[in-house]
Amino acid sequence: MDGAAGGAARKVATLPRLVKSTEMTALIKGSTAPVNFKPFESAYQALTDKLRPHVFSLGFLR
Repeated sequence: MDGAAGGAARKVATLPRLVKSTEMTALIKGSTAPVNFKPFESAYQALTDKLRPHVFSLGFLR
C-alpha cells in the first residue's frame, strides 16, 4: 500500500488568518519601498511615439 491510501497522516491546507484593516494599513505603510517609474515612463513614451502615427492604418481607430 502506498502512503496516501494506507492511512498515513494527510497534509491539510490551512487558511491564512484574516488580517485586520489596521494591521494591513501598518503593513502597507511600512513595507513599501519608493519606486522609480522614470524608466517605464520613458519606454512607454517611446512606444507611444512609435505607434501613434499608425493608429488608423493598423485599425485601432476607425
